[in-house]
Amino acid sequence: MQNSNAGAGNAGTNSGGINNTNSGGAGNTGTGGGGSGGIQNPAPNYLVDIRDFGSLLTRAIGWMLYFAGGIAVLFLLVGGFQYIAARGNEEATEKAKKTITGAVIGIVIIIMAYAIVTIVSNLVTRNPGA
Repeated sequence: MQNSNAGAGNAGTNSGGINNTNSGGAGNTGTGGGGSGGIQNPAPNYLVDIRDFGSLLTRAIGWMLYFAGGIAVLFLLVGGFQYIAARGNEEATEKAKKTITGAVIGIVIIIMAYAIVTIVSNLVTRNPGA
C-alpha cells in the first residue's frame, strides 16, 4: 500500500509498513521513522501555528485582554442601565456614574496593556539581523 502526498509538509520517506512519500512544500526534510528532532505539525496553516513559547505567551495574554475588554464593556452597559433606571434618585445615579467611570477607566487600562504587550512582543521577537 503506497500513499503519495505532494503539498505542504515534511519532505522525506517513511520506511515503516506503509510506504508514505511527501514531496514539495515547506517543512523539514528527513526520514519519518528516525525522528528528525521535534514534533512536526502535520497541517501548519490549519492547526495551532504557535512556533515558540513567546508566541504562545503573547497569544494567551491577547486572549485574556480581549476577555477583560468584553467584561469592561459589559460593566459599561450595566452602568448605563443603572443610570437610566435611577429615574432621578441621587444615590442610584451616583452609583451608576461610579460604575460607568470604573468601566471607562478599565477600558483605557486594557487598551494601554494591549499596546504595551504588542510593542514588547514585537521588540522581543523581531529578527535583529533583518
